Amino acid sequence: MTSGTQGRQDDPGRKLSWGPSALFLILFLLSLMTLGIGLGLKVSDFPVRQLKGDSPAGEIWGPREVGQSFLGRYPGLHRIDVLVATYARQNSHDLYFRLARGPEPGIELFQSSFNAGEVQDNAYRSFDFPPLQGSKGERFFFSFHSPDSSPGDAITAWSTATDSYPQGSLYIGGTPAEGDLTFAAFYEGHPWEVLTSLYRGPGKNKPALWSSGTVPLLTLAYLASFCLFGSWLSRAMIGGKRADRSISDQRNVRPATPQ
Repeated sequence: MTSGTQGRQDDPGRKLSWGPSALFLILFLLSLMTLGIGLGLKVSDFPVRQLKGDSPAGEIWGPREVGQSFLGRYPGLHRIDVLVATYARQNSHDLYFRLARGPEPGIELFQSSFNAGEVQDNAYRSFDFPPLQGSKGERFFFSFHSPDSSPGDAITAWSTATDSYPQGSLYIGGTPAEGDLTFAAFYEGHPWEVLTSLYRGPGKNKPALWSSGTVPLLTLAYLASFCLFGSWLSRAMIGGKRADRSISDQRNVRPATPQ
């Protein structure tokens, strides 16, 4: 009887205060989950973009190839989006998209064909290809050409009138021209690789989430929650040991014997 009563009296001493502890744990898990979503298992959410576009690059037909050189920012380049236009008309001939290595047309890496009749006016068109793991720091070139198109029956791509992307250049008919195409390059890679590149890289042409301040805020939230969680865990462990020591001391005290 005495031992059962003593056991029930010992239980409250072993309990920890789970109110603030649970709050710290929830904040830690939420910040970790949010950071993981923000960075992503892929870097596809972090495209490097040149979004300016104030003038068409001209009709793409015959020998008039339109292209753009650019620098690979991360490993795993796997998609390129280009803002194209139809001149608000129905065009009919096939076009070819080509991706090559080098600042100018070089070793071909990927080619895709599509019909001008499928193109939506003033919309991005995506080109997906197997990830290029060695793309970080490499120079690339993509282009459109359409041997059978002719003036009045050809599409175009949006571009800038002046140079807005220092890491590359617009090409018309295989020759560098003033301005840049409106495009986005998408990558797949390890989140840590992206995070370190974001912190060390130049400020211009960073991914949109970085420029809005999302990545630094997520990082700070994660670190703050990690510190809070670590602080709580250490206090909980110390408090538990003290409670066990106190209960052990109470058990070692012998009850007084009636005289």
